[in-house]
Order: sequence, then structure tokens, then C-alpha cells
Amino acid sequence: MIDFSKTNTFDLTIRNKIISNGHYAQIAYNERVDEETGEIYSKKALKDTNSGIILNVKNKRTEILLKPHHKFNNGLHNANDFSINNCVEVYDEYIESLNLSTVEIKALPIVNAEFKIDIVPDPRICDALEFIDMYLGFHEKEAFRNTDENRYCKIACSNGFSKHKQIKCYAKGFQYPDFSHPNRLRFEITSRKQDFLKQLDIRNLFSFTKFETYERICECLMREFESLLILEPIEVDYKNITSEMIQKLNYSNPNFWKKIINSNNRNSFSRHKKNYENLLANQLTIKNYLKSLIVEKINFYKKGAICPLQ
Repeated sequence: MIDFSKTNTFDLTIRNKIISNGHYAQIAYNERVDEETGEIYSKKALKDTNSGIILNVKNKRTEILLKPHHKFNNGLHNANDFSINNCVEVYDEYIESLNLSTVEIKALPIVNAEFKIDIVPDPRICDALEFIDMYLGFHEKEAFRNTDENRYCKIACSNGFSKHKQIKCYAKGFQYPDFSHPNRLRFEITSRKQDFLKQLDIRNLFSFTKFETYERICECLMREFESLLILEPIEVDYKNITSEMIQKLNYSNPNFWKKIINSNNRNSFSRHKKNYENLLANQLTIKNYLKSLIVEKINFYKKGAICPLQ
């Protein structure tokens, strides 16, 4: 459920203690010189060969990067299920590897985190890659866009690209065909702001060892999924076309929504979105189908079960 987290510290004593407690090897190094002051800014990355913890050492600041899902899979991939129990176990291992006091762990704030949920839709109802390509429209008023020409992933960002919250959808089976069900679909939230994480009471590494934290993450995943605008496929009988069909055609066109977003009426988007949902209320939609799978997976996680590999 947790794919990544980052904490940092300016405390050199904590940095040195972490390094001395592990088996860290340098994996990268670079530096730059400030042209005005002549000051040298260096950055090196260290990786613990046992725990997989990565330290980005930037002059006085030290970032601690954790990839629990990769650790769970021995660094190979993150394409399978990763349950709440799995997360808690891995974060317990991270805390043990850091070998810091409780006070020191609490002094390391979580500043960045990614959490996600995987589902496997019936491809006859929803093909994961086709969904990413054709039907994934908007999160709130932010359009989903491909990154780095990757067909299997699209991202929508609040307050502009690469800002404090990103909503991602992956066709994970397309990305990792050797490790995943071919139609695996991932819904993911990336937070780059402490304020957002504090709303979920995610403060430090201990937060990820508490089941209550995952309750709040699950609720957050559902809220953000509800905010998606999915452009549902529609079959039109042009010989017997109705005004309702015309409305659905308009609403399934991303350019319609872009015009609405760029209009001066701030309530127009939410009003049309509600009207679109009402038009679709009596039919099986991709959104409702995927929502039912997410609810099913969350309920499975909440029972404390460890999901089998798919």
C-alpha cells in the first residue's frame, strides 16, 4: 500500500549515527559551485546493503528514502500486491535498521509519501491500458497527462505539474508483464507536502506501523478516486439519436471539459460533472465498476489479510 516515503534531518549527529549503524556504500556523487559565492554544494547518495535505505546527503541536510514495496520484493519490482500487514512489517524493519532512539525517530518528519492500491479488472469490462489511453479524463479540474511518453501511466497534479499532490494511474501489467497480472491497474497518490500528510496524521516513521494510519489512507484513496472524471465509452445509434445521447457524447469529449475549466464560471465544472453522473446513473460505468473493486480490496486489507500474489 505504501510505495515510497521520504524523511529528512539537519542533525549531523543523527546522520552519523544512521551511517555508523548500517553498511552504507556510495552509489552516486555530484557537486556544483555557486558562481557568485564560490561555495561548493555537494550531493552524494549512500545505500545500505542490508535494508535498502538510501541516504541523500546534501551538505547539512540528509534525506532518508524508503521504498518498502521494493524491499518487500528484494528490490526487483513493485508490481504485486502489498498489503497493510506487509507495510507494517517492512517499516518495523526499517526502524530497527536505523537503530535510533524513539525521540530521534520522532524527530524525522515524513515530507513525501506515495500510497496506492492495485486492482485487476475483468478486461471485458475494463482493459487497463485502454482505460489509461482513452477514458481517464480529469482529477478534479486537472487533466491527466502522460509522462515521458509512457503509455502505461498518466498523472494529474494539483496546482500544476510536479506540485504538492499528484494522482497517478498505471497499467501495471503493461509496465511489468513478467511480474504482474496483465490487466493490473494501480491508483496512486503522491504527496510532496507535509500539510497534506498531516491531515492523515502521518508524522514520522512510527505512523506507518499503526493500522489507524492505513484506515485514513484508505479513506483518502476513496475520496480522491471519487474526484476522478472518467469519460465513459458510449455507443450511439445515429439513426435514432436522442438528446440524452447527444449530451453523453458531449460529456465524453475531453475538449468539452477543457472549455468548461477555462470558462469564467467557477461552478460550471462541478455542475456539469454532477449532471453527467446523473445521466449515467442507470448503467454500469467503468468508474462504478472500478470503485467496487477498490472497495473490495480495501475491505480485504482491513481484515488484516495478506493478499496472495496475482
